[in-house]
This record gives sequence, C-alpha cells and structure tokens, in this order.
Amino acid sequence: DLYGNGRYALMITNSGGGYSRWNDFDVTRWRSDVTLDPWGSFVYIRDLKSDEVWSTSHKPFSARVGEILVRFSSDRAEIHRRVSGIETIMDVTVASEDDVELRRIRITNRSLRARQLEFTSYVELAMATHAADKTHPAFAKMFVETERPRPGLLIAHRRPRSPDEAPVWTAHMVVSFLDESGRTEGIQYETDRAKFLGRGNAFENPAALRTRLSGSVGTVIDPIFSLRCQTILDPRERKDIAFLTMAASTREALMAMVDKYTLPEAISRAFEMAWTQAQLEFRFLRIGPGSAHRFQELASQMIRSEEH
Repeated sequence: DLYGNGRYALMITNSGGGYSRWNDFDVTRWRSDVTLDPWGSFVYIRDLKSDEVWSTSHKPFSARVGEILVRFSSDRAEIHRRVSGIETIMDVTVASEDDVELRRIRITNRSLRARQLEFTSYVELAMATHAADKTHPAFAKMFVETERPRPGLLIAHRRPRSPDEAPVWTAHMVVSFLDESGRTEGIQYETDRAKFLGRGNAFENPAALRTRLSGSVGTVIDPIFSLRCQTILDPRERKDIAFLTMAASTREALMAMVDKYTLPEAISRAFEMAWTQAQLEFRFLRIGPGSAHRFQELASQMIRSEEH
C-alpha cells in the first residue's frame, strides 16, 4: 500500500518490505523484487533469555514463525504478529502535517512469565535520487555523513557535490514508552552497515543481533540507521514504542520536527490526523472503500513496472 502527504511517500508490502521517499530523494534503498522483497525498514525483536529472534513483520526473515496478520486501510498499515507468547501490533503511516514516517509498536506479553525483550531498528539509507542510487550505489554512499546529537536520535545529511544540488537531511529516532521515566541513556546505535551485518551476513542473520551496537558515526562507507532499546514485560503487561524516520531540507527544520515528535501525544495525534485526512480526501474525490482498494492495486503494478 501507498501512504504520503504530497512530499513524503511510503510504500509497504504485506511482508513488511517497501521504501520511503522524500520529494525526489529515496530516503531508503529499494529495488523491485517481487520474489524476495528484501528492501525496507525493519524492527528486530530478540528474547534475551531464550535468544530467539524475529521481527515485527515477516521480512527480513524468510521462514514464517508464529502467527501474522496484515491489514491495509486508507490511513495506515497494521501488522499483527504473535511469536512465543509475545504479541506485537505495528501501525505504520505518514504524518499529514510533517514529513515524518511513524512505526508505532504495541507489545503485549501473552505468556505466563516475565520476558526481557530487545528491539533493534534497521533502515538502509540512500538519500539520493532513485536513478542515481541504482546506477552508482557505491558512489552515492560516499557523500552521506551521520551523527548522534543526543541519545535515541540519529541524523544524516548528504554533502552537496555541486552548488545547485538540493540539500537533504534525515533523522531516525525512538520514542520509548517502555517505562514511565522516559529514559534514553541505555539506547544503543549504529550507522555502519558493514558492522551491523558482519562479514558474509545478510538481513536475516546480522552480527549486530548477537553483540552490542558499535556506536559508529561520521563518514561511514555504507550508511544505515539503527537504534536499540530493551524492556521487561510482566505477564499480560503491555507497552508501546515508536520508531520515526523524517526528512527535511535543513538541519534546523529537521530538529524542529524531532522536538515536536519527542512527545507521545504528537505521535497519537499524527495517526488521528492521518485517518481524518484520508476520510476527507475520499469524500472530496467521491471514492468508496472498494474503489480505493482497486486504486492501490493499480498503483502497486505501476511501481513495479516503472522500476523495470
């Protein structure tokens, strides 16, 4: 399905793959692959006691574990998953007011024992036009710089190669409702894809899931965004966490959005506004639910054919 506000666009598949795009730039790297569908933004989950690893969506793993249900509506995508007594519901949308992509995860412990869980996000950065990234991906990666201004926040910008090149800044942050204090000191981070995956590894078995994130920032060879946090859930307990990705043309505009969406109320309001905006658009265009579904199917075919 496709979601957006006219500037920031998000495409997400039923397996959890897809892309994020801001104006003419691919925020995340993506190639059309209907068989593997390996590209997208993912959230890994690890049970620290049993060492079992899965994700909030089917991808990036190939084997199907547990139960999974995907629902697409006009304002959001919902991915329900239950593995080993842990239930997650991930809502994904794009804010109607700001260029922000939101992934809100509700975690419920359905088992009869306390569970210590670890959540690790993964976003492979492109920050270039799709044509440029597809033609010269290694060259395009050389101009991206990353930094960590404060705990729980990573930002990146592309160094311009010419005076007339449009600037692009991106950010990735975690808004944790995992405890009432809102502490972020224990959040780990990584921006180097090679260190995250490890030698000879892929998305399904990254080395970072078995070790501490290195905290690399700067001019890395292959940039990513990755943030990690932990929590303990008692039996039947429920907690929320949100991973946000955003884009802007200046650092000042980017940090203003970061400050705004640090508050949980802003995230809830973004989902409410996305629903309201979708209803208003359908009413204005006189589109019913059935027609909207057919338009989404047509758009998905156009995206795949355009890539080839």
